[in-house]
Amino acid sequence: MFLSDFALLLSIFTLIIICPYTKVEESFNMQAIHDLLEQGNLQNYDHLEFPGVVPRSFIGDVFIALVSFPVHLSLFFLGASKFYSQLFARFLLGLLCWISFVNFRKSVVHRYKSVRLGALLGLILAFQFHLPYYMSRTLPNTFAFIFTLNAFALWHQVGIPNRFKTNKSDLDYRAQRITVFMY
Repeated sequence: MFLSDFALLLSIFTLIIICPYTKVEESFNMQAIHDLLEQGNLQNYDHLEFPGVVPRSFIGDVFIALVSFPVHLSLFFLGASKFYSQLFARFLLGLLCWISFVNFRKSVVHRYKSVRLGALLGLILAFQFHLPYYMSRTLPNTFAFIFTLNAFALWHQVGIPNRFKTNKSDLDYRAQRITVFMY
């Protein structure tokens, strides 16, 4: 584990604290997570009446809601605001993106046999704004990013392009998952 990995995680979590509110683009998924945590009955979801312009998948939202439900329930019994459940959901998404990046960074080190390259990749990412900021944002692209990083990691591990055919089914599987989360 590189120090740059922890710097990236700290950057992600700091940006969640500094910028805790959602942007309009991520409100669809954040509202879906809220509905999954609060409603319990699919017939009560806002998205049935207001589906939005572009149909979207709820698979990422369902996963985040399931994993964050115990914390949400604890916060509810402690009388905490729902805002903290939103922050936890974003911490969880940021953590998942971070884990995927660490997997990708390790594959870069493995592929190019350069620990220095892996450390520099982590540092560059940790000390810029855009990607650490969006790694915790509940956007369809963020959910797909998790699978994209893992697909690239797999690509590095099996080799490009000579050994690509040996794990084609794995890459096809990941491409299908990315498509599901994007649309």
